[in-house]
Amino acid sequence: MILNLDNKSLRRLGNEGRTPLGLKPTIKQQLLPDRDSEELRNMSHILSEDTSVMLRSYLPATVLMRGLDPVFSNTRDGSTLFSLYEKTSNRSPVLLLLRLAEGTGILGAYLSTALSPPSTAIRGDGHTFIFRLDDPYSVCYRWGEGTETGTGSELGNVSTQNQFAMCTNDFISFGASAEHCGFALHIDSELKYVTSGPSDTYGNTASLVPELSQLRYMIRDIEVFCGHIKSTESPVENKTDS
Repeated sequence: MILNLDNKSLRRLGNEGRTPLGLKPTIKQQLLPDRDSEELRNMSHILSEDTSVMLRSYLPATVLMRGLDPVFSNTRDGSTLFSLYEKTSNRSPVLLLLRLAEGTGILGAYLSTALSPPSTAIRGDGHTFIFRLDDPYSVCYRWGEGTETGTGSELGNVSTQNQFAMCTNDFISFGASAEHCGFALHIDSELKYVTSGPSDTYGNTASLVPELSQLRYMIRDIEVFCGHIKSTESPVENKTDS
């Protein structure tokens, strides 16, 4: 079976050899477990064989090659942002997984820079992305996929198009929407709830949990994995703040 992809679909291709993002694998393209997906699964209480294989297809090959360490779990380390920031301080890149209390939802985000120390700065870059892992809702949204020109949503502005992530003392958020005044993902300080909505940054036009009517979801489990890189650089301060 041959897939005919237009230019927009081609931009959604992952690394070489990966399944096109947002498309179901064909018989030829069926995603199969390998050493990388097995390592991800063995580090996590959230991932299954299928979701670890899907996650592996989203992650950059360089991250898989260098490896990630499990550094935070709310069941082990407590449900506070302070504890999460303490465990992840100055380490990058960052992989964050959320399992919802209701339904089967597994949401997540990949951040190319460190989560902490917290600040009101915008952090991350064009390599940052958000995703969902459980079928039939598996999807990955990357920066620059909102329009044909690859510059984000036409409804957004430069501020929301480039609001990759914010990690403050009160919340963690990914993406933003000028029209809806919300975030693609927003996690509260008690790590109890996550909200999800459209964002200009990643081009998602709806919540990552479309099967549930509400926009706020209770979190059952949070896991964070970090790379081995320790950074002393601070994120660029958000110039839109007054």
